[in-house]
Amino acid sequence: MGRSAATWAKAKEISTVGQLLDYLPRTYLDPTRPSNFDEVDEGEDVVVVATVMNAKTRPMRQRRGSMFVATIQDEQGGELDLTFLARMGTNAS
Repeated sequence: MGRSAATWAKAKEISTVGQLLDYLPRTYLDPTRPSNFDEVDEGEDVVVVATVMNAKTRPMRQRRGSMFVATIQDEQGGELDLTFLARMGTNAS
């Protein structure tokens, strides 16, 4: 952790990853915005609070590298599929 990050974490009394994850989203959530996935428009920037229902990695068919696909679900039962691509030879952590 860099010096400025350590200073910030100390000021916010954050010492674990769990505390960090709990802290950051809370500042950006709009309590007046419904969290229903059915009301999210394409291209809209959102903060998502959801449960991962399924996740798997598979090789891409026509390119080198892999594809990570996760299905997430909101509290109302709406689902979204998220896809992340990683080229071969990159260090995806």
